[in-house]
Amino acid sequence: MIGRFCQNAVNKHSSWRGGECVKIYSTARACKNLLLLASFVQVLARDSRPASRANTNDFASLKINGRGAQKSVVTRVLSLLATQSSFMGTSLSDGWLIPSEKVDVRVFASMDDKNTKKAFTKSIGHVVQALQDSNVMSLHIIPWGLGTVLSGEGATLNLTDMQNQDPSTLIFECGNRPAESCKGNLWQGCLQKSYPNMKQYFPVSLCIIAKACLDEERPPDECFGPTDVVAESCVEDFGDGMNITELKQCVNGTEGKSILLENAMATMELDPSPKSMPWVTINGEPLVEMGDKGSEELLHLGRDVCETYSQDSWKMVDACKGFWESSKIGTANSQDGSSTPSVFEGRSRTQENGGTWILFLFINCVIGLISYVFCIPSEKPIASSAEILN
Repeated sequence: MIGRFCQNAVNKHSSWRGGECVKIYSTARACKNLLLLASFVQVLARDSRPASRANTNDFASLKINGRGAQKSVVTRVLSLLATQSSFMGTSLSDGWLIPSEKVDVRVFASMDDKNTKKAFTKSIGHVVQALQDSNVMSLHIIPWGLGTVLSGEGATLNLTDMQNQDPSTLIFECGNRPAESCKGNLWQGCLQKSYPNMKQYFPVSLCIIAKACLDEERPPDECFGPTDVVAESCVEDFGDGMNITELKQCVNGTEGKSILLENAMATMELDPSPKSMPWVTINGEPLVEMGDKGSEELLHLGRDVCETYSQDSWKMVDACKGFWESSKIGTANSQDGSSTPSVFEGRSRTQENGGTWILFLFINCVIGLISYVFCIPSEKPIASSAEILN
């Protein structure tokens, strides 16, 4: 709106002089300079916030106060500017934005746990769906949880004891059902081992997690059946190109036990040690201690991944637009016991966003003013702005 007003003013002023408007500096160049100046502000803001996200007390404080509010407000302004298809005849391009390495997301979880099922169906699955075609994140699932590894004689093994053990001689306990113990973890481990591409294995993984019956669930109302039965069905429905025979051999053979041992050791090596499951790390740092809240905090996983991806330089990704805004309302609701909104539900514009919109309007106004000041009427007809810019 401000842009159209300024452009109309320029056109009217030019007509009084009988000439055409000469743009000495393009709006796009002025906008880029302003954004580069804003990036300097972002660096100063980043230097003033806590250095490590692993400090759980600081992290909890950020969560309560709306973690997005602590991030650079300019980042959100940039995302708003990026949604503008054009302004005064120009548009923002991703061509000058700096690419980034993928954010490494690791989920340590037991596939036979209700919190894991909730986390994958209500948050992780949505995040993967939104970001799988971008270059934002890589996902690694470490299926083990808080299980126990026993020797052939029944003695519990610690991390040191597991070194150089023959997996075929070990006993793995992952849950309370002897017949089904570790089946979910085995299927997830073998899927990733055989098909490491996230876009290939994750639809099958999510299908198994969502459909397999847990201890307290009974088919057909709450689930679809035992893990083995559900897994075959999911591979058939979503595992394009997967070899079900090889997967079953992995699940029921020594290879599957080797994967369980690797995952058990990787989980035990975590520092700090997980107190509950699922346990999520972003670039090696724990996301949050789940506690009694189960997987509710994971509703903000997409936002945290996108903020981690964009924190070192200007990077705008369409897939991240739904995750930019922090949700104070969602955090407050989860604390008072009411439902927490999905990451894909529209975020209400809370008071913390007021500064964002003021800064956004200010930048638009400055850009319009610069364009008006440097559009100088001339007595002689001059080439169009597009020709000058070329």
